[in-house]
Amino acid sequence: MRPIPVVTGVDRARFDADILPAGQPVIMKGLVNDWPAVARARQSDAAVRDYLKAFAAPGKTVPVSVLPPLFKGRFFYNDEVDGYNFTTDTRPLAALLDWLVENREREDFVTIYAQSIILKDYMPGFEDENRLSLLDTSFGPRMWIGNRVRTQTHFDPSHNIACLVAGRRRFTLFPPDQIDNLYPGPFDFAPGGVPVSMASLEDPDFERFPRLKDALDAGLQGDLEPGDALFVPYAWWHHVQSREGFNILVNYWWNEAGSDWLSPNTALYAAILTLRDLPPAQKQVWRHILDRYVFDAPDEAVAHLPDSGKHGFGRITHAVRDKLRALIKGSLRL
Repeated sequence: MRPIPVVTGVDRARFDADILPAGQPVIMKGLVNDWPAVARARQSDAAVRDYLKAFAAPGKTVPVSVLPPLFKGRFFYNDEVDGYNFTTDTRPLAALLDWLVENREREDFVTIYAQSIILKDYMPGFEDENRLSLLDTSFGPRMWIGNRVRTQTHFDPSHNIACLVAGRRRFTLFPPDQIDNLYPGPFDFAPGGVPVSMASLEDPDFERFPRLKDALDAGLQGDLEPGDALFVPYAWWHHVQSREGFNILVNYWWNEAGSDWLSPNTALYAAILTLRDLPPAQKQVWRHILDRYVFDAPDEAVAHLPDSGKHGFGRITHAVRDKLRALIKGSLRL
């Protein structure tokens, strides 16, 4: 696959003016080299472990996913796709870090992954010493800690900056329009709460998933070392392979739409429930309506109405949002 573009010397002004508007992935080489956590990781695994343990909130345990050796680090479904191939428990952060460092050389071993640890809750003070200059402080970071994990190809409904603290990670990325070629699993039942591809990249089955070849042709791939950061734009599919026995990553998710909004999955679920099984002629009517009022020309669709008469089809204010929420709730008889 083609390499993910690499840039250096990125500051807030360049990120806001060039990288974010372009909507393309880039590796920002050495972006967080100045983090104390990265400096400790360059010393040794034990040094960064001890640094992180000093921030661990007393008495708190973190969720930990545990995968048997036979799955070789790939967190995924069971064969029936009605459950998962891993279990989840909770452990003290300090004990988890100790276990990972002590067992980091063991390759044929259980895979351990603590995902999406909210740092302000579990490691207060870490963010004060390790700040990302590209984003507002309101975008709270999360930490991902594990050994040789393979995170199945998935997408998130947000932008993402992933900063590698320790270990090495390989990212494989696909544009959002590759969804048909990646064979997604169920949106409403997914290992990490977001849709994942059913096709393996490490052991591809082109007879079962022939269009995966087209996705690979469109894919990008790159490796991160401690201090590097990767910008993953909204809804880009990404597969992550942790390539060391001890890996730490900090990421930041954000969305310009803000937090006071319903997930677009809400519209997808409602459309499946109300539109998918209509007769073809009726579906075509609603395709046209959705294009006009949502996708293609929403402003033009109500341009002939005064602002006071646009109601739920005009600019989304707090009052309009509340009205639409009530209409949705009432129409679905919730």
